[in-house]
Amino acid sequence: MALTDVKIKSAKPQDKDYKLSDDGGLYLLVTKAGGKLWKLKYRYNRKEKKLSFGSYPSISLLGARERRDSAKRLLANDIDPSDNIKILKAEKYANKANTFKVWATQWLEHWGTDKSLRHVGYTKRRLEADIFPAIGDKPILEIEAPDIAETMRKIAERGALDIAKRSHQ
Repeated sequence: MALTDVKIKSAKPQDKDYKLSDDGGLYLLVTKAGGKLWKLKYRYNRKEKKLSFGSYPSISLLGARERRDSAKRLLANDIDPSDNIKILKAEKYANKANTFKVWATQWLEHWGTDKSLRHVGYTKRRLEADIFPAIGDKPILEIEAPDIAETMRKIAERGALDIAKRSHQ
């Protein structure tokens, strides 16, 4: 029998953790401490696995069902949902390591070895004041010409045409 919001809200902690089942392997684990956690029980390569979706009420019944359906679609395409989540997290962290700021800082260290400290300081301040706030946290592969043009336009609008030209270089 499918769960309802009323049944979930009225679930109280007991001496032991217990489950309230929904359809398709989805269930709500009610802990003895009072937590309500969404879980999905599924099989992949003849092994039973579990996937956590988060806690109720931050993840609603509808949200948990959508996540269950998404996991079931992955299983239908012979993809383990748990492995898929791990891959997505790894890609997310890899993108954070490849931001413009990371690459620009490495470039500045390499480029500045044979330059005067004054010139390196100007370039570093230009990056920190104008460029990093605009595109510093963006993954390097996601930066496109309009992003750069918009950044240069903002610098030029404040009357700093020379700084805009030098930043563009």
